[in-house]
Amino acid sequence: AGEALEEPEEATPVLRTLRGQVQRCREILDRVRGTTAMTVSLEVESLGGALQRWVSDWKAAGLDRAELELDVSRELDGVGIHGDPDTWRGICWSLLDNAHRAGSPIHVRAAQLPEGWAEIEFADSGPGPSPETIARAGQPFYSAWEDGGREGRGLGLFGARSFARRWGGELKVLRGSAGGGRVTLRLATIPHVGRP
Repeated sequence: AGEALEEPEEATPVLRTLRGQVQRCREILDRVRGTTAMTVSLEVESLGGALQRWVSDWKAAGLDRAELELDVSRELDGVGIHGDPDTWRGICWSLLDNAHRAGSPIHVRAAQLPEGWAEIEFADSGPGPSPETIARAGQPFYSAWEDGGREGRGLGLFGARSFARRWGGELKVLRGSAGGGRVTLRLATIPHVGRP
């Protein structure tokens, strides 16, 4: 907003960015408060297709996106998950942002699990989370991003975990066996209504 005031001729792109960030903040606050789409019965109809779109849109939205490998099981095209699709997209973007900040390449793997569950894993190639970060990840206002000007607000993982739990799922932060960080979302699946 300050840049827009100082250089009015450049105001339009700055204000568009500002508006988008305000909307993203609103979505995070809505998740934290438990309002809007969290309280209504919406669903993602095809988890596989939706995840591919969300990742593709994330890559297209940034000027400096990390190298990313996406591996989505075809079985996930035939199942959905409960919850607002826009909120799930925001969670996906937040987890991709975290992985990008930690270090690329990023590997996103999604697979169908037995007994009506799916798991989505976001793995980065960074140094890996500390034991304190693993223990405190998902607590509101705790952030491990405190170095090199990359501070966080500690609400992304909190919102993601809260929303996943609302629909019977779970989010875990782990350290990869070969280093790097791994965030896994375990989600209860539902039959895809559009499936023949």
